[in-house]
Amino acid sequence: SLISNTAGSGVFVDPSPDAKILRNYIDLTRSHGITVLNSSGATITGNFIGTVGGANNINGDGIHLEHADNALVNQNAIGNTTSTAF
Repeated sequence: SLISNTAGSGVFVDPSPDAKILRNYIDLTRSHGITVLNSSGATITGNFIGTVGGANNINGDGIHLEHADNALVNQNAIGNTTSTAF
């Protein structure tokens, strides 16, 4: 899916145990690219976050998790965020 020009996160999940967030193109968000809250066992794979659309087009983290035990996050391309996390 192509997700662009959002008023918040590109994808927002709360709560959704075992959520699958796969193969999305996410750009130009006013918050995180993907937010997963209170959702154990989420799979976040193969997403392109902030990879087109210029500098700082994701206004937050590429992927933001809170209370998301046993989440699998792999093979995502993330760029152009305003995050200061490392």
